[in-house]
Amino acid sequence: MKKLFYSIALACVIVGCNNANNKNTEENKENQQMENPSPSPTSTSVNDLYGKNWRLTELNGSPITLDTTFPQKPHLVFHEDSKVSGNGGCNSMGGQVEFKENNGITISDITATQMACPNLDIETRFIEVLKDAQQYNVNGDILTFSKGDNEVLATLIKTDE
Repeated sequence: MKKLFYSIALACVIVGCNNANNKNTEENKENQQMENPSPSPTSTSVNDLYGKNWRLTELNGSPITLDTTFPQKPHLVFHEDSKVSGNGGCNSMGGQVEFKENNGITISDITATQMACPNLDIETRFIEVLKDAQQYNVNGDILTFSKGDNEVLATLIKTDE
């Protein structure tokens, strides 16, 4: 009987000590979070890009001008499977996208259909800008791509199209 009593008493002491340690650990975590709060999400979260239609409005600081030969407005859509798709105005295109720390971006393996269109200048420049982009920034409904030296290469706006 004494052995049973001592076994139960020992088990209660172990459980009590374990609960006290867990409580101290939880209090320490709470204190650390109050002292070092995690950074608030920025307006340039990758999630702000996915599944939305981003229409091209400027290339290298100049507004683009579309004429009647463009069957579509140049645009991009980012997908959560590391892909990007869109249209350059005439040809459909797609590629791979890699998001990096500090708003870094690499768009690679860009392929496009080869339809003959009268005005491919904007489309060609758009694809080159996508290949050269090193940084992205989302500010509300505006997406910009830039090189590492903050030279804005392209500006796109979020649309419902």
